[in-house]
Amino acid sequence: MGTTVLGSHGAGASSSCDHERLRTLAPAGGYDDKTGLEPLSRVDLLGTLILRSKRVEELSPLAVLPLEHLTLDGCHDSSSRDAIDLAPLERIPTLRTVGYRRFARVRGAEHPVLTAFDNARVIQSLEELGVALAFER
Repeated sequence: MGTTVLGSHGAGASSSCDHERLRTLAPAGGYDDKTGLEPLSRVDLLGTLILRSKRVEELSPLAVLPLEHLTLDGCHDSSSRDAIDLAPLERIPTLRTVGYRRFARVRGAEHPVLTAFDNARVIQSLEELGVALAFER
């Protein structure tokens, strides 16, 4: 199990990449790699972020970005909830769409993110702000 720090050379961005002008990012990485989002706070124009099969503990670093589209495809935290706290998304005024697909090993009728943390309230708040939300099983 390793740690992927987005924006580091060789782990999400290359030395030839002008990260200040990056608009879309879909980093590679492994399922159990902890993915730190802190370096993304320096990517001033990032509008689309696609995270696939990442262990993400904290979405707070995204709150300073002009994100419009966020995809959390099979992302999870290290707890047994298999969900991420969505509260920091309320602080992104530019956010227009959020897609969250649970990973295949999680079974059941309800998406786990809907009942974890205070996400039900956050989801309602985002809907009221006009954010399009998709929670896929």
